[in-house]
Amino acid sequence: MSPGARARRVCVIGAGAAGLACAERLRALSADVSITVVDADADQPYNRPPLSKDVLSGRVGATEARLRSDEQLAELRIDLRAGTPVEQVDTTTRTVVTKDEPVPYDDLVLAPGCTPVTPWHESAPWIRTLHSLADVRVLRDDLVLPSRVVIVGGGLIGLEAAAVLRGLGHGVVVVEAGEGPLQRIVGPQVAAWMEGRHRKEGVEFELGRRVVAVSGSAHAGVVTLDDGRRVDGDVVVCAVGVRPATQWLVGSGVELGSRGEILADERLRTTAPDVWAAGDAVSWPSASAERRLRVEHWTCAREQGRHVAEQLLAADAAQTAAFDTVPYFWSSQYGALLQGAGSFHGDEVIVDGPSTSLDSLVARYLTGGRLTGVLTVGSPRTFQELRSRLPGGRPTTAAT
Repeated sequence: MSPGARARRVCVIGAGAAGLACAERLRALSADVSITVVDADADQPYNRPPLSKDVLSGRVGATEARLRSDEQLAELRIDLRAGTPVEQVDTTTRTVVTKDEPVPYDDLVLAPGCTPVTPWHESAPWIRTLHSLADVRVLRDDLVLPSRVVIVGGGLIGLEAAAVLRGLGHGVVVVEAGEGPLQRIVGPQVAAWMEGRHRKEGVEFELGRRVVAVSGSAHAGVVTLDDGRRVDGDVVVCAVGVRPATQWLVGSGVELGSRGEILADERLRTTAPDVWAAGDAVSWPSASAERRLRVEHWTCAREQGRHVAEQLLAADAAQTAAFDTVPYFWSSQYGALLQGAGSFHGDEVIVDGPSTSLDSLVARYLTGGRLTGVLTVGSPRTFQELRSRLPGGRPTTAAT
């Protein structure tokens, strides 16, 4: 940078996986760029995936869950403003309005992530969630003594929490609107296997049932189902999903989708000039999937954050490139590693192994005879081999 010239100012909203990956890549590519990272969470940047697993169990503390140490953050030379909610983005004056002082920018990266859906918050504000370190601290305080926990939502977070809580000796009931846990994502065959695995560990299920009301108190909750029955619990945890944390973008010139997601192009540029997006809140046209995707997984968020940094600093349009990825996620339940990649919306599912085995699972998802998705439990080598086939896709059978 020439003497007297002003450094290029990049503001990143969100200090999660996508936002921090973007800041790290920006610094690796440029020693001169000025980087400000703004995040509503008061805690230092941390990993969210362990929250419903090792942090909830107590095996990992808040310090170990951090994405980077104080020393590593200092080396990045970023202006990190934790505990600073964004109130508005003015894309005309290129200013981020916060509760404190405004943040001017030349380039803006939106990586706000998501916020938990809590349908019964007004009637029962004591319902627990598992989205932040603060959430886990509160829930762990609730569970000092053996308790009966009602988890509303049989998705990945709900099942991870169920596995951890059973391991800690708590009774667990999972209430799920679908006919099986994770069924909307993985299909009925794998959902049935997941249900059997959790029942083996003592988890109870209320499947195909919707919650119509939550009453009681923080240590004596009552969940009323759509058939009139009541499920009592010492603690109630809401794990019915998340939505993009983008309310403050309304009217900014950044186009949002019907569910609040940020609509980006194939390069992850938004509809506002010099405004990019990465992470759980962004939807982009995927060439490999041949449709728009919004992926709520750590690996994709990191990839997008790095991609945006590279595109943002590209010297001209000829150096920019489209973003694409094969979605990947993992989970750990009852000591077994669950891994999934690709699309689970195929027209055929092949589940390997005897149906009665609850120790491992290999499921292949096919579309028109081509492998488009894979999910395994306790079979990491098989997963890696099958995952390597996904980008091109090729005919497969139960024997290959």
